[in-house]
Amino acid sequence: MIETFNDVLSLAVIGSIVLACIYYVYSTFSKHHARKIMEFESEYYEFDDETSTDDFYI
Repeated sequence: MIETFNDVLSLAVIGSIVLACIYYVYSTFSKHHARKIMEFESEYYEFDDETSTDDFYI
């Protein structure tokens, strides 16, 4: 299967391209997922003045 240095070099280039694509997809997905979680948490923890529990402690 692997006979010459060119075969090893081409496999290394193809492998690095595949790893770069996997890293790009992972980083894009993780940034998008983190942004979605932050949006969800900001909506979840958003309090109005009328329903806030702050006036309980006055």
